[in-house]
Amino acid sequence: MHIGYEHDHIIHIFQIRSKADRVKKIIAFILVGIVIGGLAAYGAIRYLATQRAKTEIAQWVAKTPALEDVRYGKISVGLIESTFDMHDIQIQLADYADPILIGNLHVDVSEADKRIPPNAKARIDGIHLNTKHRLLEPIRTDLESMGYHDVNGHIALAYSYDPVKKRLDLDDVTIGADQMGRLQFNLALTNMDLEQ
Repeated sequence: MHIGYEHDHIIHIFQIRSKADRVKKIIAFILVGIVIGGLAAYGAIRYLATQRAKTEIAQWVAKTPALEDVRYGKISVGLIESTFDMHDIQIQLADYADPILIGNLHVDVSEADKRIPPNAKARIDGIHLNTKHRLLEPIRTDLESMGYHDVNGHIALAYSYDPVKKRLDLDDVTIGADQMGRLQFNLALTNMDLEQ
């Protein structure tokens, strides 16, 4: 009789473990489903945000008379951190034969839902112009006499805008050209109504 009790007790323990294992599997399945669903939703929203960015770029180019075309390789929009990245950019200005080449544009915006965000940072890397480009025509002779045939550089800046005071502060503006030098400055502009 004692052996039967132990046998029944062991079976009961396995049944409890079996039920616990099933509950754990169900919980794990639900958690995996939530994670996969969340990632799919994030991917879909990010895709829609990227498509919206592409549409807005096309509309901006159409409204800007100085721009003939803007081509780019990849765009990515960060939803959580409110960032925008654009890679392998070619800007074709109206009445200019050669495009301006840019490797990467990165923009980090606070309060991206506002028309004019109060704060933003931007960095443009891999700007490339040949000295034959018409934009550099006024200084072409000087550049070439110093041995430059290409200009490669970057631009970085941060800004803050106060719509009540109508003040725009450009902070840590850096304009640099490889093997040429770098210019850094801060600038405060008043009576700037950017919301018109």
